[in-house]
Amino acid sequence: MSAVDVYRPMAYERVLGDIAAPVGSTEDDEDELAIEISKSTTDVFFDALLSLINNRIFSIIVLTAVLFNTIALILLTFPEYAARFTYGFAVLDSFFLGIYMAEALIKITALGFAYFKSGWNLLDFFILLTSMLDFIVQFFLSSISGGGSSFMRIIRIFRAMRALRALRMLRTITILHSLQVLVTTLVQSMSSMMVVLFLMLLFMYMFAVMGRQLYADASHRYFGDLFTSVTTLFQLLTFDDWFYMYDDVTKTNPSYWHFIIFAIAYTLVEYFIFLNLFMAVLVDTFQSQLKKSEAKAAADPEIIAFENEQAEQEAVEGPTGPSTEWPQGQRASSLRMAEFVDRRLERGLGELEQMVHAGLFTSDELKSIVAKRQKLEYNVQRYEKSVEDHLKYVKYEMSLLELTKLRRKRLGYDYKFNEIEGSIGKRCQLRLMRAETKYPNDMEVWRTHIQLCKLLRWNPAASQVYTRMLQLHSDKPEIWIEASDFELSENGSPDSARDLCLKALRWHPKNHELWLHHLSVELSIATKVFQRGDILGIDASHLVKDDDPITGGKVCMAVAENAIKNIDSVDFAGSLYECVLRARKQDKLPEGFWKPLANFILSKMEEKYGDTPEYWKRRAALVLVGLDEPTEYEMIKAEEEAFQIMNSAVERLPSESMWHAYMDFLSELFGRQQFTLHPEWLELSRKRSIKAFEVFEQAETKGFVQFRHYISWASLLNDRRRTKEAEAVLKKAASVCPDELEAYMKLIVAFSSLAGDQSGTITELINAARKKLPRNDPGVWKQLLDWTIHFQPSKVEEVFREAMQQSMAIRSQVALQYVTWAYSTDLSSGRKIYKTVRDIPGAFSESLVKFAIAQEKKNSAPIASLRKMFDDALSFVGKDSVDLWIEYIRTELTYEGGDPLASGKLVSKAQKTLRPEFLTLFTTMNNLLMANLTK
Repeated sequence: MSAVDVYRPMAYERVLGDIAAPVGSTEDDEDELAIEISKSTTDVFFDALLSLINNRIFSIIVLTAVLFNTIALILLTFPEYAARFTYGFAVLDSFFLGIYMAEALIKITALGFAYFKSGWNLLDFFILLTSMLDFIVQFFLSSISGGGSSFMRIIRIFRAMRALRALRMLRTITILHSLQVLVTTLVQSMSSMMVVLFLMLLFMYMFAVMGRQLYADASHRYFGDLFTSVTTLFQLLTFDDWFYMYDDVTKTNPSYWHFIIFAIAYTLVEYFIFLNLFMAVLVDTFQSQLKKSEAKAAADPEIIAFENEQAEQEAVEGPTGPSTEWPQGQRASSLRMAEFVDRRLERGLGELEQMVHAGLFTSDELKSIVAKRQKLEYNVQRYEKSVEDHLKYVKYEMSLLELTKLRRKRLGYDYKFNEIEGSIGKRCQLRLMRAETKYPNDMEVWRTHIQLCKLLRWNPAASQVYTRMLQLHSDKPEIWIEASDFELSENGSPDSARDLCLKALRWHPKNHELWLHHLSVELSIATKVFQRGDILGIDASHLVKDDDPITGGKVCMAVAENAIKNIDSVDFAGSLYECVLRARKQDKLPEGFWKPLANFILSKMEEKYGDTPEYWKRRAALVLVGLDEPTEYEMIKAEEEAFQIMNSAVERLPSESMWHAYMDFLSELFGRQQFTLHPEWLELSRKRSIKAFEVFEQAETKGFVQFRHYISWASLLNDRRRTKEAEAVLKKAASVCPDELEAYMKLIVAFSSLAGDQSGTITELINAARKKLPRNDPGVWKQLLDWTIHFQPSKVEEVFREAMQQSMAIRSQVALQYVTWAYSTDLSSGRKIYKTVRDIPGAFSESLVKFAIAQEKKNSAPIASLRKMFDDALSFVGKDSVDLWIEYIRTELTYEGGDPLASGKLVSKAQKTLRPEFLTLFTTMNNLLMANLTK
C-alpha cells in the first residue's frame, strides 16, 4: 500500500505548481515589483470575477442581450426583413454569440468545475454549443463554392441546424429567477402529475367503454369504436362542440336523453376533480419551491440576530457612526435602558435554570451571576463605552463556561450542552461580532473571539473568525501563522493550513517565519501519513516512495528550494535544515524521508553560498545540531567532522575572512551552552583545546588574528591555567585594541581575570582609555569612574572633577555616581561633595536629592538639616516634583523632631507651587499617604 492510499489531502500537482514558482527573484526592481503584485492579487482577481457574475448589472446586460437576440430571431421569420437586412442580422448574431461565449468563460473561470454542477448552467452551455455549431456550419458552407456535388447536398442538410437558434430564447429562463422557479416547479411536479394523469386516463378509458356500449348505435360518428370514444371524451373535456354531440346522439332516438347525465358525470370527474387536482399539485409545488428560494436567499439566523441586537442597541444609545455627540433628550426610541437590560437578562434565564436544575450552581451563586451580568450589561449598553466593556462582558462569560466545565467533570453531568454552553456561547458571539464591527483594529477582540470558539470547540466558527480577521489584517504574518497552525493542529484540516501558507507567502514573500512555518506544515502532513501507516501496521520506511510527492519529500523540497531562492540569508537556510532535524527528532520520521531532504537543503545552500565563509561556518555548526544527548565519543566524532569541514573550507577559500569565520566558530563552540562540557569529558576538552590553539597559531602566522580573536584565545588559555601565555596574548590584543569603550572593557575584564597582580597593566589601559576614548560620551565617563574607583582609588576625585567640567549631560549622569562614592567614604565628605555638586549647573537632579536625604536619615541627621535640603531642592524642581513634596510631608509627619502641623502648610505651599497638570496626582498621593499613616 502506498502513501497515497493512506492519505491524499489534495491534488499534488496543483500544490507543487504553487510552490515551485518563486514569488519574486528577478534582477530588475520593476520586474520584481510586478511579480509580487501579480502574485498578491491572484485571489483578488478571482474574487472580482465572482463579484462580477453575482452583480445585478451583469445579469441585466446578459438579459438585455437575450431579449434583443430574441427580437432579431422573430424579425428573421419575416421574409422582407430577412432579405433586406441579411448582413446586419448576421453581424448581430455573431455579436450575441460573442456575449454568450464571454459570459460562459467568465463563469467557468470563476467557478471552475462547480459551473457544471448547476442545471441552469448546463442549459446555458448546451444552448451555447448549439449556437456555436450553427455558426461553424454556416461559416463552412459559405466558404465552399459550387453546389453540384453530392457532398454539397449532404452538407446543406445541416442548414436545418439554424432551427436550433430558437433555443436561445430559453436563456431568459436561466437569467430570470422567477422563470427558474416556475420551470423547477414543473420539473418537480412531474411525479405527482403522472399519478393524476394515470387516474385521468383510467377514468377516461372507463367512460369510453361505457359510452361505446350505450351510444354506439345512436351515434356511430362519435362512439363507433373505442378509439373514437376516447377522442370524443377528450373533445368533451375541452367543452368544444359538446352540444353537437348531444344533438347527434338524440336526433335519431330521443330515448337517449340520458346522454346529458353521462356527459355531466364525466365532466365532473375529469374536469372539476382531476384537472383541479393537477392545478393543486402545481400550486403546492410552486409554494414549496418559493419558500426554499426565499430561505436560500435569507440571511444567516445568527446574522439576523446580530442585526436585531444592533437595532435594539441603537434604540437605546442612538445610532453609531462617526459623530460621538448625542443631543440631550433626543432618543431614537422610548425604550429605557433599564427595560432593555432586563430584557437581555431574561434571555439568559433559561440557561441559568438548567444550571440550577443540573446542580452545577446553587441558588446563591445564581443570584451572584445575575447581579454580575446586570452590571456588565449596563456597561455595554451605556452610550459612552469602550472596547474593554465588551471584553469584560465576554471574559466573565468565558470564566463561567470554564467553571461549568469543571463542575460537569466533577458531577459527571454530560447533558444540556446546547441549552447551557450553546446559549452562552451564541450570546458572547453576537457581542464579539458587534465589537469586531466597532473596533476592527483591536486585536484583543479577535483573539478573545477565537478563544471563545476554542473553549466551546466550535472549530468551524473559529475558522470563520480567522477568515474575517485576515481580510482586515492580512499585513500581519503572525496571524497567518496562527490561523494555519489552528487549521493543522486543532481543526484537523491540512489542506486549509497549506492554502493559508500559500496565500500568506503571496502577501509576504520575504518573511522568514512564514517560510519556516510552511515547511513545518508540510513536514507535519508527511508525519500524519507515516502515523496512519503505523495504525494500519505498515512500516514507515515502506511508505517512502519516490513517486509520492508527500512521502517522497518533493513538496518539502519545493518549499525549501523556493525559500532559499527568495530569502538571501545563509542563517535562514540553516534554520530550514534545523527545522527538518527537529521534526525528525519529535515525530520520528523515517531516515529515508528526512535524510534526502536534509541533504537537498545542504546542497542548495552550497550551490548558493558555497563561496562565502558564512556558509562554511554555518555548515560546520549544523553537524552538531542533530546531536541528541550525545556521549563523549559521539561529541568527539561530530566535532572532528565539523573541524574537517572548516579545514576543507580554508583550503578552498584561503582568505582572511575565512580564517576569521574559523576562529569565530571555535569561539562560539566554547561559548554555546548546548556544548558545555561534562566535567568527566576530559578527552573531548583536551582535543577541542588543542584544535583551537592550533587554529589560532596558524592564523597568527598569517596575520589574520583580530582583537576579538585575541580575547577568545586568551580566555581559552586562561581556562587551561596557561596564565603566562594568556597574558602574552592579551598584550598582543592591547596593541591592536580599537578606540572603543566595549573593546577596553573586554580587555580590562580579561586582564583582571588573570592570576597574579595585573594592576599596573590595567592602570595603563585606563590611562590610555582616558586619552583615546571620546570625552563627550556620558557612558565613557561612567565607565572610567567605575574603573578608577576599583583600580585607582587615589585618582577618583581628580577624574570626578574632570567629569564635572564636561557637558551638562555628562554632569547630570556622573553627579549621582560622585555623591554615592563620597557618602560611601564618610559622612562629612558626602555632605561636602553634595553641596559642591548641587551648585554646579546641570548636575542637580531629583534622584540626587533623594539619595542624599536618604543617607542623612540613615545617619540620624537633625530635622533642620533635612528641611534645608528639602527647601533648597524644591527651589530648583518644586514645580514638577510631586514625589519630593510628598517625601517632605512624610518626613515632617514621621521623622523624629518633625512638626505634623507644618505638613498642612506644606500641602498648601505645594498646591500653589506645582504646575496645574500635577495637582490631581499630588492630591491623590497625599490622600493615600494620610490614609496609610492613619492605619
